[in-house]
Amino acid sequence: MKLPIELGDKYINTVLSNFSLENLSGEKWKWIEDFENYAISNYGRIKSLERWVATPNGGMQKLSDRILKPQAFRYFNKYLNTHFYNVRCNLCVEGKIYGKSVARLVYYHFVEKFDMDDLSFRMSFKDDNRFNVHFSNLEKLTANKVRSKALNKGRGKKGNYQQTVSQYTVEGDFVATYENIYAASESLGISPPHILAVINRKRTTAGKFRWFAKDYTLTKEDFIPETKSKPEKALNIRLWKRLGQPPIDENNPPACMNLLLKTLPGESWQPLPNLEQYFEISNKGRVKRLNSWTQNRNKTFWKEHIISLFVHRSDSEKYFLYTKLSCNGKSYTIAITRMLYYCFIEKFDLKNRNLVIVNGNDSQWDIDILKLSLQSINDILTERNKTKIRKILNSKKVFNDSLWEKLNRPRINMKNPPAILDLSLRDLPDEYWKPLPGFGGKYVISNKGRIKRLSGWTVGTHFYEEDQILSLCLKKAESPYLYFRLHAKEDINPKVLTRILYFCFVEEFDLNNRTLRIVNENESLLDIDLSKLSLRFITNAFNKKEK
Repeated sequence: MKLPIELGDKYINTVLSNFSLENLSGEKWKWIEDFENYAISNYGRIKSLERWVATPNGGMQKLSDRILKPQAFRYFNKYLNTHFYNVRCNLCVEGKIYGKSVARLVYYHFVEKFDMDDLSFRMSFKDDNRFNVHFSNLEKLTANKVRSKALNKGRGKKGNYQQTVSQYTVEGDFVATYENIYAASESLGISPPHILAVINRKRTTAGKFRWFAKDYTLTKEDFIPETKSKPEKALNIRLWKRLGQPPIDENNPPACMNLLLKTLPGESWQPLPNLEQYFEISNKGRVKRLNSWTQNRNKTFWKEHIISLFVHRSDSEKYFLYTKLSCNGKSYTIAITRMLYYCFIEKFDLKNRNLVIVNGNDSQWDIDILKLSLQSINDILTERNKTKIRKILNSKKVFNDSLWEKLNRPRINMKNPPAILDLSLRDLPDEYWKPLPGFGGKYVISNKGRIKRLSGWTVGTHFYEEDQILSLCLKKAESPYLYFRLHAKEDINPKVLTRILYFCFVEEFDLNNRTLRIVNENESLLDIDLSKLSLRFITNAFNKKEK
């Protein structure tokens, strides 16, 4: 904004509003560092120096010396209910405009050079006239000294800044005593009003410390700041709903849902490992945050309270309770039963994820710690697998309709289908069986091309209690062929039917030699004549039907 000449300030009217190139009495000029086209005087006047500049049409224009009009930045002081001003100027370099404080420029060029970007130093005016930017009226003070100067002259918040004060850590340990608030401010770089506000209980800390008048008699309660707290809730409604809203007394809810600080009957507390100063857990499964201070950049006081629990469900029946904690910038997820066992029954390696806590309580949320047990996850999985063994019976299917569909529904006798479509357990005429290579006692193959899974053995969680004819599958290719699959834990690779038939009923060969191929010269896949199968090297079988 323009200079407020309406204020009638003498320095504005006689100096800052004087745009004559004639020097004032005793006026001296210096080039402004980093701004070669400008000069500043010890009075605070700014001169744009003579120079040639390019014009938009490609020509050159000569700019003559001239005194620039300074500007005023106005701000409002709410304590004094009045406006204050800073005198500023705009300097241009390569088309970019920079706003600068005139007082800082004058002090830098005529009193003492300093880091212009260091805002911890402020320009103070000896006669308190912020328009008087003459070099003799300026002094460089720290921000705290500027505040102290203002307070000493009755500006800002009123208060007893001359009282002797004592400095304490938030935990209550004595640090130091200072002659007055200004001395503490100067030593530690803390704003005097902030220290006074702590003493007057308007703030909790200043500079991460607690402050008291030296003659004040301290008690333990003085280090538990008064905080605004919401009315204490008794019931963790969210957890109650997540647990299916079991019938409870809402005025005296079960421990896991109880948020009241009052100790429950028979309840005892233990500190949480590695968080002893901040949290405790009770034998009822409740977690309490203690009266404590955070160690973050800004000290924060947490008042003692019960922390809400949450439920994590893996399915409709299995779940566990946990809580989320935050402390000194770190987050923690605590499984309640795991921490209960560690704190009240037996310590173990909390980082060992192979050790798990089994909750034997009928209601997982109504925790009796005597029904918790520590087990190895391997033992648990082994036991679970035992209980999950499934008995596999015969499917009772007698016809492979899926294969028939893929073969484009050839005309057949449904009551007496071709062997490869027949899933009945009865032996076909002239059919005989041999063990499947590598799977004796589990699978057999017949000379008719049928595969039978035998009963009486277990794989994974399956126990095969009855025999079963396996369904054959069709691989559609230039030379289509039939194949079958075994249980994935036995062999994940598909088995080519004609290859196994040739090995078992015609001639044994190296089944792992992939250069040997079986050529199937039967006209139809429905009927397999073993005499029309031949073993050839892949080079000889290239132009023949394979498999």
